[in-house]
Amino acid sequence: MYQFTLQITDIQLEQSLREVAQKEGKNVPEMALLAIQEFIQQYRSINEPTDPWANPNMALPSIDTGITDFARHHDHYLYGTET
Repeated sequence: MYQFTLQITDIQLEQSLREVAQKEGKNVPEMALLAIQEFIQQYRSINEPTDPWANPNMALPSIDTGITDFARHHDHYLYGTET
């Protein structure tokens, strides 16, 4: 476990955090942690590339066409060119 010290110098922000924590039945550190986790999740969803080739860990959809030479003659099957 790591310790993280957060100093809030904005009195209104600190008061708002305390109010939200109280309404949620949590203490201020728990609420701050939830807020940071939510921020990181939103940040990642906005800034992650949507191109599946940019994220090699993403599972790409695939189907079995039953065509054994598809890789070799893909132009023929996709565009109708001569093999």
